[in-house]
Amino acid sequence: MRSIGSVVLILIGTAEVAPALAQHSDAAASGADEQLARVCHDVTGSFPPIDRIDQAARPTEPQRGDLGDLRNATQKAAQILRAVCPTGVPRTPAERLEGLQQRVRAMLDAVQTVRPALHRFYASLSEVQKARFRAAQHAGQPED
Repeated sequence: MRSIGSVVLILIGTAEVAPALAQHSDAAASGADEQLARVCHDVTGSFPPIDRIDQAARPTEPQRGDLGDLRNATQKAAQILRAVCPTGVPRTPAERLEGLQQRVRAMLDAVQTVRPALHRFYASLSEVQKARFRAAQHAGQPED
């Protein structure tokens, strides 16, 4: 499962390629379309992975309500992102750019959906829980 950050980076990469798609080969466009299809397929469940957050932060009973709100928000964000996944391959550069614009708007909507719940949950954590949360966040990421 990809994180929101990973999806944003892929969309940004696609945005950088978009002008070239408008001027160059259909082969390059096909590669970008295949990458997008993989991203859309990977948008499942919720992000960040709520179960991993639960295990790492070990929230108290009062914090579980905020964690539940975060779970609901991430599921809604996933729905927002899935809703703009293309069902077919855009035929023209203009259609590709329009699709990209829709996906970027959806990414912003998804982030705005998750952000308040994530901030509330994170603010409710003790310093020890925050440290475990941060450690878990970095545990599954590749080194730069």
